[in-house]
Amino acid sequence: MWAVLVPVALALAALAAFLRSDAGRERRRGALVATGVAAAVAVLGVVPLMGIPGAVVYELSAPWVRLLMGAGYEDLGDGAWPAALLITIAWPSSLVLAYVAANGPLRHRGRLLRAAAWVLIPYATGVALALVAHWSA
Repeated sequence: MWAVLVPVALALAALAAFLRSDAGRERRRGALVATGVAAAVAVLGVVPLMGIPGAVVYELSAPWVRLLMGAGYEDLGDGAWPAALLITIAWPSSLVLAYVAANGPLRHRGRLLRAAAWVLIPYATGVALALVAHWSA
């Protein structure tokens, strides 16, 4: 279950590299806001909301999980709530990754590509976390 910490480690490494770059110096405030929003979603999603954001992310990525697992797919059952809590903790780091990608390497690209990064990186992270939840259950 330690695999869910991979997005968090990637986000911290990407944030550190981004803040040291020229683009990061120009957009430092935005990076810190994205990090603050991610931390707030993680903390508020666990304490008062008891994993509901993770359950929403899981349900949005469940069709891909069913497709990728095929006949080996089984419902999580009693393991759904712990999986939702872990997804709630790890998934917000993808918001930092999306910000770094959209304002780092893609900053001179079109708005559509940057918007796609904002949507696809968190969604792909949600699918990966849901797959990890199924494989570890």
